[in-house]
Amino acid sequence: MKHDDITYIPLDDNGHYFYSSDFDECTALCAAGFVVESIDSTRTRSVFIFKKREGIEETSSAYFAGTLTVSALKLAAARRALKSRLYRARTIY
Repeated sequence: MKHDDITYIPLDDNGHYFYSSDFDECTALCAAGFVVESIDSTRTRSVFIFKKREGIEETSSAYFAGTLTVSALKLAAARRALKSRLYRARTIY
């Protein structure tokens, strides 16, 4: 299957990308305005890849500390969109 829109993103470029396999964390990051660049679904647990932007690590830390505040509607919309994208990523492989 050929995909012309596929861009190679290394899984070890921590200087340019932020990686996480925690679905709920990624949902919160998306609700906070960060965008998933790609999903690596070739592993047992999918890895969500974000372009490293200012504030992403602090937002992730706030999520794990329980201090991140996002709109419930944004969180629900981000969860639906991310689940849909994850399902599509898994069907490609």
